[in-house]
Amino acid sequence: MATLQERGGLCLGGILAADASTLPDQVRAEVIAFFDAQRAWIAAVIRDGQARMELRQDVDAEALAATFVSSLEGSMMVARATQRPGDLETTLNQLIHLISV
Repeated sequence: MATLQERGGLCLGGILAADASTLPDQVRAEVIAFFDAQRAWIAAVIRDGQARMELRQDVDAEALAATFVSSLEGSMMVARATQRPGDLETTLNQLIHLISV
């Protein structure tokens, strides 16, 4: 979020993903690995929160992690296009609110 708010920049993964069809196979594989790692990390955080009874138990951690990554990447792009960097934080806060107990 700091990159977007301070300099109007985007996540490098998101920039590369937006142009994935033109990337060399090796670079595209690294972009996929980056997003897979992000999703795995967020899923682990969600499962940890569920184990501590801080997050809803009725959500699938992997599916929600995919939703988080996609929502945040998309929100970053829209926030930059609309020059409203605070919208990214709003998106993050709403996602957390939706799964909190």
